[in-house]
Amino acid sequence: MIDGSINKVGWFVALMIVSNSTTVLPFSWGIGYYIILALTLLFILYGVRTRVEISMLLLFAVCAFSIIGNNIPAYFSSWPRLGTFVMLASIFSYFLRSKKAVAFRARLFISISKLLVLVTFVCTIFLALGLGYGYKNSSYFQGITVHSMIMGPVAAMTILYCAYQLQYRHKRRLKLLYFLLIIGSGLCLLQAGSRAALIGALVSVIAFMYYLNKKNFFTLVKKYIWVILIIAASSPFWLTYTDKIEKKNGGLTELSTDSRAVHWAQRVIEWKSSPIIGIGFGTVDIDVKKGSAFSEQTGAVETGSSWLCVLSMTGVLGFICVLIIVINAYRKALALMNVSRPTGSYLIAILIFFIFHMMAEGYIFAGGNFLNTQFWLLIGVIYGISSYPEFAHVLEKRLQLRGPR
Repeated sequence: MIDGSINKVGWFVALMIVSNSTTVLPFSWGIGYYIILALTLLFILYGVRTRVEISMLLLFAVCAFSIIGNNIPAYFSSWPRLGTFVMLASIFSYFLRSKKAVAFRARLFISISKLLVLVTFVCTIFLALGLGYGYKNSSYFQGITVHSMIMGPVAAMTILYCAYQLQYRHKRRLKLLYFLLIIGSGLCLLQAGSRAALIGALVSVIAFMYYLNKKNFFTLVKKYIWVILIIAASSPFWLTYTDKIEKKNGGLTELSTDSRAVHWAQRVIEWKSSPIIGIGFGTVDIDVKKGSAFSEQTGAVETGSSWLCVLSMTGVLGFICVLIIVINAYRKALALMNVSRPTGSYLIAILIFFIFHMMAEGYIFAGGNFLNTQFWLLIGVIYGISSYPEFAHVLEKRLQLRGPR
């Protein structure tokens, strides 16, 4: 189903993407990162008749129109940033439609999922040794990832992956292994201090259990009770690792709830100033300091929310485009449960994680950001296997998920 060349390219690109978000490898991809991804795009297109997804094309057009219709300072580099976003979304999302592209994205998704487990395992060892703190003067745990705000989502996705594995492993030693990985990932998540990732992880695990067992009410209730009992019984242990979450809730960091509220309020103000097309792709209001964090040197912006970022930058038009894409992804993943219940439940749960996590993190348009890649890759996989249902079984097998269909 997935030929040798796609396997090799998928694994290589997965390694590049994951390693680009770690601090321990002895090299940096730099400009080579984008060159290799451009070659990957050519690999997807080569020798295959490819169609485009209209909803993604409309989103690209709205993003471009938001730049044309606004006077944006040059240091935001909106056109180059849009070009990067379009190129990467063409690789990872379902903008380019062909069986070869779907096979590549499935392989990439599988490889990244497994590599994230390895990264989190190493981070757990770092945590046990008291290492992985203080990178770039941060007191939060980032393990071997580049930032605690990456560590949190990586740990959350690892919890989700291991929870799935726990459902279908029959050998006790494998069940124990995945259970220990969940514990380690949870501790890494708590020490990373990412409240959005923590909430997203909890909601997505609950969602997975629901979708997987919704036809068997008593099994669902039994599993929920077991999870609650385990969490309650182990609370004296894991509560000692919640100091980073408590620190943020106490308003002791720039990412406290109050600070987030300022960012959110500013995004709404920006949207109201240009409700139809927004204030421009990749930009914030430069006349406001509170809630508009940006760098004139790099053009980087901190929006505080992907959803509000879409609204403020591209207006109602862009928000409707993204909303349609996400709602359709949910519907397609839901339909996939009729083909492969484990695969459909898995994809729905990860989508739900991103829906919650993106409320507090603004990476949806940040081409090159690891979480941006993961979100659009998830969209690409869901749309892809919806058109080619046989890939649902490929994911089920390659992700080593075994269970009823």
